[in-house]
Amino acid sequence: MKREHPCLAALLVGALCVLVAWTTARAAEGTPIPRANTVTLVDLGGNCKPCQMMAPLLDELAKEYAGRADVIFIDLGNYPEKAKEFNVSIKPTQIFFDRNGKEKMRHQGFLGKVFMANILDDLLKDEAPEVDKP
Repeated sequence: MKREHPCLAALLVGALCVLVAWTTARAAEGTPIPRANTVTLVDLGGNCKPCQMMAPLLDELAKEYAGRADVIFIDLGNYPEKAKEFNVSIKPTQIFFDRNGKEKMRHQGFLGKVFMANILDDLLKDEAPEVDKP
């Protein structure tokens, strides 16, 4: 008699969903960074423990800010030249850019979701169009 393991199947499906979602937050090769006309968060990391802890947070932010800001992950293991391009010496490093592509803030090490969201919100707020008062 063969025993089925529904918990194992659910775990595998969940892991696959996380992998697919995380892949969408990764930088597409050849895509200009920061992206034009949008607030951009770039996380440069790899396979270290803080990077692994940030992965699901970045995925959540990418979904929550879709259409308003770009959240991009660059794996320095696959793209080591990006460390020099972005002047990164510690993994992970988060760089926040405004709509004009100007670096507004940089952080090295683990950064929680609430802090990243607050920075993105501030950048989006700073760039809200001004309304003329009558």
